[in-house]
Amino acid sequence: MQNQADSAFVLRRIAAYVIDFIILIIPLAATKLAVNSFKPLDDGSIETLRMRVVVGGLSSLASILVACCYFAYLESSAAQSTFGKRLFGLKVINLEGARISFPRAIGLFFARVISLLTFGIGLFIAPLTASKQALHDLLTKTRVTKSDS
Repeated sequence: MQNQADSAFVLRRIAAYVIDFIILIIPLAATKLAVNSFKPLDDGSIETLRMRVVVGGLSSLASILVACCYFAYLESSAAQSTFGKRLFGLKVINLEGARISFPRAIGLFFARVISLLTFGIGLFIAPLTASKQALHDLLTKTRVTKSDS
C-alpha cells in the first residue's frame, strides 16, 4: 500500500512538471523569437556565422533565465509552489518545514539539471528515500510535500 502512495506522489510531481512546462512554452518561445530576431541573415561570411552563434547562445541563456525565474520566484513565494505544483496540491519546503529562500530556489532549479543529467534517475529515487526526496532535493536540502490548502 505504501508503494502505491509513493508512486502516486512521484507521478503527481512529474505531472506538475509537465503542467509547468506547458505554461512555460509561450514565454520561452517568445523569448527565443525576440532574441533570435537579432540574428543576421546568413551571407556566408565568418563574421555573420560568429554573430549567429553568439545570438543563438544568448537565446539559450535567456530561455534558461526565464525558466529559472519562473521556478525560483514561485517556489520561494508565499505559495511555495509553481502553478503545476499548486494544481496537484504540492509545495516546496526546507528540511525544517519552512519556506525556501530565493537563492535556495535558484540552486534547486540548477540542481534539477543534475537530476535530469542522470537520465531522470535523480527524479525516480524519491520513493526510495525515507523523506521522499529526489536527487535535487537532497542536494539543496529541500522537500516537496502536500500543501495544507
